[in-house]
Amino acid sequence: MRFRATPSSQLSATRVTSFYPLSTTTTAMKRQAKMLSVPSASWHSRASRGRHTAAALFILLIIVESFYYLRSNPSSGFRNSDDVCGEPVAKEPLPLPLPLIYSKPHYIPDKCQRRYGLRYIEDMLETNRPYCETANSKSQISCFQNTVVEGRKDLFCTAANVVMPSNSEKYEIDCQLRDWNNATDLQDRPQISEFRDEWYQTGPGPIFRNFINIGKEHMAETEQCKKSKQDVSHTILIKRESNSNLWHSLMEIFSYTLTMDILSMSRDENGESFYSADQAETSEVFLLDDDEPGPYFDLWNLIAKRPIRRRSDLNSDSTSCITNLIVPLSGATNPMWLGDWLPIECKESKIFDVFIERVMDFYGIRPTRDDASPLVLTFIDRKGTRRLQDQDQMITYLQAAYPNVAINVVDFATINLREQIQVVSNTDILAGVHGAGLTHAIWLPRGSAVVEIQPMDVSHKGFRNIATLRGLHYHSAHTTQPPNEEPEEGEKQAWYVEDKDWHVRNVYFEKNRFMALMSIAIRSVYHRGILDFDAI
Repeated sequence: MRFRATPSSQLSATRVTSFYPLSTTTTAMKRQAKMLSVPSASWHSRASRGRHTAAALFILLIIVESFYYLRSNPSSGFRNSDDVCGEPVAKEPLPLPLPLIYSKPHYIPDKCQRRYGLRYIEDMLETNRPYCETANSKSQISCFQNTVVEGRKDLFCTAANVVMPSNSEKYEIDCQLRDWNNATDLQDRPQISEFRDEWYQTGPGPIFRNFINIGKEHMAETEQCKKSKQDVSHTILIKRESNSNLWHSLMEIFSYTLTMDILSMSRDENGESFYSADQAETSEVFLLDDDEPGPYFDLWNLIAKRPIRRRSDLNSDSTSCITNLIVPLSGATNPMWLGDWLPIECKESKIFDVFIERVMDFYGIRPTRDDASPLVLTFIDRKGTRRLQDQDQMITYLQAAYPNVAINVVDFATINLREQIQVVSNTDILAGVHGAGLTHAIWLPRGSAVVEIQPMDVSHKGFRNIATLRGLHYHSAHTTQPPNEEPEEGEKQAWYVEDKDWHVRNVYFEKNRFMALMSIAIRSVYHRGILDFDAI
């Protein structure tokens, strides 16, 4: 078979036409294709095989011409033939991975994870149980529990759609309680009537019993509240153990923050979280006790940001609608309280560290300790009970023996909590007689020292455990029997108090033992930061 050849002049023009800018290449190719595909008069008489051969030649021609265009035009992004056929372009090699030993998980004993680690929170996430029959209740009570300590069931609850009727002193929850005999998921749970009382009539037991009524008497109010939108999203009910004891107050506030963290990670029956951080501005703490605010009052705003309210703030003339009512973990069930008469083996606590960081963020405190500055020893000056006999004289001896140490005697009761934390966060050695003031050890920089002078009848380990969890040096010694403990009337010495209970009795500590104990503590931080003192 014979085909009409394209004249060389026409082919040359075609080649020139194909070197259009890339954006017009397709148009040029179509034009070129039209030129190449014009058949002769005899073309239609040829067999189909000839047409296929011509089409193949045409496609090959276009591919070759396109290649030459892209290769000669840098803006096309086409790789140079040297890149393809020559030496490969040098590339920076990816970094090789660390040896596997560096990725080995940090080992923390299981019992420590369950009590002081994230397991404390994670384990409680799985324990949410509804207490009300959904079909016959306009409200719902959900309770969580932990069993960190064998034989104990520590819990907290939250209730949705709650009302406080006018002229009432109790919250009303429209709830038909589930039948414990037929509810397999409740067999390990106490009924509400069995909720335990904690110290000073605190915790879910007393709160449910004295401030909450569960029944069907206020269905209409509940239904009306359910349809209305409230300014307050969450109300946290708190009955405090104390308004002035730092240890008790911090344990309660710590428990409250753990409760809110667990709720923020748990879903209700509608699949929504019980609480989220963006609801802090619409959440409030409601105090049920009648005690004075106390020095730690503002810390109740650590999570919930609305003004703290008291029972005296209620308007008894109208019904109050509560979207979510929370009865948190009590202070007495806080993991830091559990087993505080025994030393612990655990070396760290993520949940405790987070709580401490929260408080310091709340007050805007950042450690400013200069590693090159002299050592600072802060001695807690107790003005009430458990005073150290001849304390002023002891401090004078200590300052003379260690002139390179700045010694401050501080009565924490005379300054606010923010100032107290600021003082301790710039301290190297915190010392004092056993008491709530030693709770301040939690603000010490890691590597600092704690000195606890224990009354002779006491072997409390709470502050030792704090030191262990916070990476602090801990040193303690017991006081001794004072001489002439029963002086004649009118000759009572400063250390003597009529009541022999150790909580209120002043303490006697020999000078040589006091100096030896403080010396050990001071020398334990001689190499803090970049300091470099001889230990002996």
